[in-house]
Amino acid sequence: MAIEAQSGNEDYSFPTTLRQFREREGTSRNHMAHQIGVDPSYLTRLEHGHREPPRYLIIEAIARYLKLEGPDQDLLFMSANFLPPSFARVIASASLISEVAAVLNSPLSEQDMADYQTVVTYVSRRWRGASQYS
Repeated sequence: MAIEAQSGNEDYSFPTTLRQFREREGTSRNHMAHQIGVDPSYLTRLEHGHREPPRYLIIEAIARYLKLEGPDQDLLFMSANFLPPSFARVIASASLISEVAAVLNSPLSEQDMADYQTVVTYVSRRWRGASQYS
C-alpha cells in the first residue's frame, strides 16, 4: 500500500518519504537504525532533512528492513534521487526507459526533478487509462 499525501501538496522528499514508511511499519528510528547498521542519530538527521539522502546500499537496506516492494520501493529510491528498482529491471531492453533513466540520473534541480516526475506520472496514468490525471 503506497503512502498517500494528506493534501493536494504531495511531499515526496526523502525525509518525508522515509519517515512515513518507517511510521507505517510501526518501528522506532532507534530500532531501524540498529537493524540496517547505521547510527540512530544519522537516521534522525536523515528524517529531519539535515543530511543528504544516503548511498544506494543504505537505501537498499532501508527498503529491505521496511519490506518495501513495487511502487513503495520505487518511491523510496526516487525520493533519494536514485533510479527506481522497477526501472532498473527493464532498462537493458527498453531504449525509451533508458532515456527516462538518463534524465533521472542527471544532476537536476529539485524543481526540475519534480516537474519531470509530474510529466512522467501524467503520461503514465494517461496511457494506463486512469480516469483522473494530476
